[in-house]
Amino acid sequence: MQSKQYMSNAFESIDWIAIQQASKILPMKKQIWLTKIASGFCATAIVMKKRKSWDTNLCQYVNNVKRISTT
Repeated sequence: MQSKQYMSNAFESIDWIAIQQASKILPMKKQIWLTKIASGFCATAIVMKKRKSWDTNLCQYVNNVKRISTT
């Protein structure tokens, strides 16, 4: 798995107050889900492929790389 590279000023450029305010409107379960998705911890098909746990990045349940909304 590759390490993400961030610019040295990335931490300072984040609007932490806005993140805190936005997170207050989400229920705790959605806050946890969002954190897992953003951090790459959530085991999506793409993450499982990167971890070399799966041979393909196709979802085993929908047999597609990603869902595309047609609406």
